[in-house]
Amino acid sequence: MPNDLDNTENMARQEAAPTTPVFDVKGEHVGEVSMWSRQDDYFVMERGIFFKHTLYVPYTAIKAQDENGITLSLLKDDLTNEQWRVPPTGSAEAETASSLPPPVTPGAGMPSAEPGALSNPTMPPEQPLGNR
Repeated sequence: MPNDLDNTENMARQEAAPTTPVFDVKGEHVGEVSMWSRQDDYFVMERGIFFKHTLYVPYTAIKAQDENGITLSLLKDDLTNEQWRVPPTGSAEAETASSLPPPVTPGAGMPSAEPGALSNPTMPPEQPLGNR
C-alpha cells in the first residue's frame, strides 16, 4: 500500500536509492531516481530509453512512495515541460551554477589576425641557419 506523505520534510527522510522506479499519477513508468538531494527540496531522475533527460522533481510532486517506487502527482506529459530540466530556484545546485563565472572562450575579445600577419609580433623573425 503506498505511503501518502503530506509534506516535503517527510519526503526528504524517505530517501530513495538510485534506479528506484518513478511513475506518473496514472501508474505509467516515467523514469528512475538518479540522485536524492538531502539539502534541497527535490530529487533528480533520468527519463528516456535512448536519449536520457535529467529532470529535477520537487518532493512536493511526490504523491506516494513505497517498495515499488515513487508515484508522482503529475502526468507523463507534464514532465515534458522545460521547467523540470533545471534545478529549482534556491537549491544549492542552482545557486552554485548561477554563481560560477561564464566560460571563457580562447581568443574571445582579441582582435583577429589578418592573413599573413605574424602570430607573435614580439618575436624577432628567424634568421636563416647559414647566417648565424
